[in-house]
Amino acid sequence: MNTRRRSYVKIALVTCLGALLFLASAPASAQAGARCWGVGCRGKDPQVMRCNRDAITLAEVVERGARVELRYSPACNARWSRFTVPAAWLRRGAPYAFMGVGNRTLQQWRARQVWSLMWSGPIRACGGMFTRVGGIEFCTPAY
Repeated sequence: MNTRRRSYVKIALVTCLGALLFLASAPASAQAGARCWGVGCRGKDPQVMRCNRDAITLAEVVERGARVELRYSPACNARWSRFTVPAAWLRRGAPYAFMGVGNRTLQQWRARQVWSLMWSGPIRACGGMFTRVGGIEFCTPAY
């Protein structure tokens, strides 16, 4: 019985060690896939730079069915704006997303979901629609 108990303890230790090694390697593999860091990410596309892989939402605002999010990637230490609009909005105009404190910067047009180029450091995320009769625009608080 003593030998059997030792075997169970060894198996448990090896299993725990394996789990710890797996968890410790997860952030490293996410960062290894990133193609930029911090200031080096400014003005670059988060999809192309693989910063979207571990992104989290720091802040969001929802208005009239549209959502603007301030996204952040720990692997890239960079932020960007993601703007998602209802499909019906596309008949009225072109959505855009940008980062900025005051002036518009780094804007980009796509389909139902658009995102800005990246920025490092505290900033707010904004999204809006250009329409024939004006438009709408809203932003998250700066983080």
